[in-house]
Amino acid sequence: LNDKLQLKLAPIQVKNLIYLNRLDEAQHILDQSMQQAAVEQDINVIMYNMNNQLVLNDYRGIDDISDISLSKELLTLTEKFDPSPDQIGVRQHNLAVMLNEHSYEAEAIEMIQWAIENFKISNNYEGLLSSYRVWSDVHAYLAQFGDAQLALEKAEPYLSQVQGARTLVNYWQAFGWVHYELGDLTAAQQSLDALNQLSIE
Repeated sequence: LNDKLQLKLAPIQVKNLIYLNRLDEAQHILDQSMQQAAVEQDINVIMYNMNNQLVLNDYRGIDDISDISLSKELLTLTEKFDPSPDQIGVRQHNLAVMLNEHSYEAEAIEMIQWAIENFKISNNYEGLLSSYRVWSDVHAYLAQFGDAQLALEKAEPYLSQVQGARTLVNYWQAFGWVHYELGDLTAAQQSLDALNQLSIE
């Protein structure tokens, strides 16, 4: 392969190696690809690799605050070079999850609200359902279960529009947790039934 084609294909190779759990090999190729992309000033490859690095860190179980900085940098580049509402919404959603994991709850809520606005523009129902679930999670981690329930209620109009199994599982898990904590065992049972049906399907 010539260098330019290799540069374009390397991030895809890294992504596949991550999912094959060949993490050291993925990191080696990712580092080489980032160096070459910096020389070539290929912003698309740089952004793809930054996202790969975040995924790779997640697979390795690395829960480092440096991921927040990397995710913020990726969001800034996306806003500048790939400013579609859907892409920006995805970056904001992922950053909100990281902020919540590191106990920056106020920032996480603000970021997820921005993601919701972008997903509304792009009619991304899966993104909307997932974002309201993240919003609920932030409140739930703070034991604010009433507010968590309200966030889930805002997600309900999009529930029938979503087919992604992971998104639906995450929603129903959050739904069950929140309603169990609120003492609503009927709703908690509803979430178990939904999860059981998803597992059958």
